[in-house]
Amino acid sequence: MATSPHLPWAPIPRHLSRANPPSSLPLAQFRHPEALTHFTATAMESPAPPRSTEKKHQRRSHPSFIILTVAIGQFSDFFLFGMRVPLLPYLIHAHLPSVPESEVQSRVATLLASFSLALLVVAVPAGWVADFRAWRGRLYLVGLGALFSATVTFYTSRSFDMMVASRVLNGGSAAVVYAAGFSMVGDAVRGEDLGKAFGAVRWFFSSGVVEAG
Repeated sequence: MATSPHLPWAPIPRHLSRANPPSSLPLAQFRHPEALTHFTATAMESPAPPRSTEKKHQRRSHPSFIILTVAIGQFSDFFLFGMRVPLLPYLIHAHLPSVPESEVQSRVATLLASFSLALLVVAVPAGWVADFRAWRGRLYLVGLGALFSATVTFYTSRSFDMMVASRVLNGGSAAVVYAAGFSMVGDAVRGEDLGKAFGAVRWFFSSGVVEAG
C-alpha cells in the first residue's frame, strides 16, 4: 500500500485520546493516509477542556478534601445521634402526650432497636454497592440526604409509627454513609497513610458524640 511521505504524524491530544481511544475506532479508516490525516487534523482542532474545570476536579479528588468531606459527614451524623438519644423520653412526652409514663421506656427502647436493626440490615448491601467506584460519590450524597430527611421527619412526627419509620430511615442511611464514606477514603489514600486517614475520620466520628453530650 502506498504511503505519503510528506504527511507528518501529529499526536492526538490527551483529552481526546481518553474519550476516543484508538481501540474503539475502526481500523479500516487508518489504512489510507488521507483518513489518518483527517482524523489527526480534527483531533488537533478540537478544543481542550477549560483549565478551571481541571483545577476544580483536582481539588475535589484531592485526598485531603475527600477525608474532610467524609469526616464532616460522620461528625454531623453522630452529633445529631448524641443529641437525640437523651431527648427521646422528652420528645415522646411532648409529641405523644397520650402515652402513659409506664410505656415511655419501652418505646424509647423500640426507637433505639429500630435504628440498630436498620443499620445492620442495610450495611451489607450498602457495602456491596460501595464496591463500585463510579457509584460511591452519588451513594454518599444520597445517604446524607436521607439522613437529613430522617432527622427532620423524626422531630416533626406526631405519631409513634412515624417516629419508628424515621429511625429506620436514619439507621439505613447511616449505613450507606459509613460504607460509601470509608470506601471513598480507602480509594483516595493508599499505603501507610491509610491508617492515619481512617483514624482522622474516626476521630471526627467520636467527637460528634462527645460534643453532643
